[in-house]
Amino acid sequence: MTAHCRSGDDVEPLMTPKETAAFFRVSESWLAKARMKGEGRAFVHIGRSVRCSKAALLRWLKSQER
Repeated sequence: MTAHCRSGDDVEPLMTPKETAAFFRVSESWLAKARMKGEGRAFVHIGRSVRCSKAALLRWLKSQER
């Protein structure tokens, strides 16, 4: 299940760490370690939950191209 935000405009669903890990085909542990090191994709905290948009994932992925 993904979290949804609505403020008049349609906003894309936010992805959970599990969904993000599946998207990148990495472990949730890798994502957590990268987040703690300040590396990796942009994210937001909603309470104690970590979420990110697919657009942010795609921007980060593109920035990793060499």
